[in-house]
Amino acid sequence: MTRWEYLTVSVAADGGRTSEAITLNQYGSQGWELVSLVKELDLNERRYFIAVFKRPLSSTS
Repeated sequence: MTRWEYLTVSVAADGGRTSEAITLNQYGSQGWELVSLVKELDLNERRYFIAVFKRPLSSTS
């Protein structure tokens, strides 16, 4: 049975989809798989995303 580790990250939604994609791709290159993306607003009504990633837990962890 595969065991997983999870990571939650806030990603600024500055309107530049390129910068958002770069951030998400950085985690993907480290073996993280995006499983959920939720759009949120902070107290100043700036948009950001909560990204949830998973990857298989290494046997040495």
